[in-house]
Amino acid sequence: MEQTVSAEKPAPKREAKEEIAALIPAYNSEDTVGRVVDGIKEYVPHVVVVNDGSTDKTEEAAAESGAVVVNHKARRGKGEALKTGFAALMEGGYGAILTMDADLQHDPGDIPPLIEKYREGGFGIVIGSRMASKKDIPRYRLVPNLVGNFFLSNASGRDIEDSQSGMRIYSARLLKAINLTTSKYDTEAEAIIKGGKAGFDFAFVPIKAIYAEDQKTYFRPVVDTYLISIVYLRSLFWKRGTA
Repeated sequence: MEQTVSAEKPAPKREAKEEIAALIPAYNSEDTVGRVVDGIKEYVPHVVVVNDGSTDKTEEAAAESGAVVVNHKARRGKGEALKTGFAALMEGGYGAILTMDADLQHDPGDIPPLIEKYREGGFGIVIGSRMASKKDIPRYRLVPNLVGNFFLSNASGRDIEDSQSGMRIYSARLLKAINLTTSKYDTEAEAIIKGGKAGFDFAFVPIKAIYAEDQKTYFRPVVDTYLISIVYLRSLFWKRGTA
C-alpha cells in the first residue's frame, strides 16, 4: 500500500473514553487543515489526517496541530483516503469514526450534537444535514444533492436527507459489515447504500451550511454526481442483506 505514516502510529490502542476518533481526508489543504484539526480536538482528542498525495505543506500543517498524519505517496481520491483512515482507526480499536472535510466547510461546533445522537445507539451512520439551511447552499451544489437524496433513499431503503454531507459519524460495526470498493466522492454514497442494504439505520442532525466565496473544493458537481449515479446503478444488482 502506497502510504507512509508521520508523527506516530495512526491508531494507538484506545481507552474507553476515546471510543470516537476523527478522520480528515485532505488534499492540498495547507491553509485550512490545521484549523480544522484544532477545532476537532476540542471535542475528539485523537485526530488522523490522511494526506492524499498533497503537493503543498498539508502534512506539516496537520502534524503541527497535533494530528497523526498518514500519507499517500500519490493522489488516490477521497474515498481511498477515507478507507485508509477507517482501516487504521479500526485496527486501533475505535468504535466510531467522525469524518470532516479539510476545507472549513464544517463547523467543529456541530460535533457535540452528532456525538450525542450517536450515543443514543443503534445507528450505522449519523450524518450532519444541511437541509435546514438550504438557502445557504449554492444552487450548483444543492441540485445534485437533492437528486442524490432521491436515488440513495431508493437504493438504501432509508430516508436520506443529505447524501453529500461529509460530516458523519460511522459505526465501526457498519464499516466492518460492508465492503467499500469505490475511490472518490462516490465512496460516501456507497457507504449509505451498502449500509442500508445491510440493515443499518441512519440518523440526521442539523448542521450549518458553510460555503465561502474563496473556499477551495475538489468536489466536481458534474463528474462526481456522475460517479455517484454509477454507484446507484450498480446497487440495483446488490442483494439486500449483503454488502
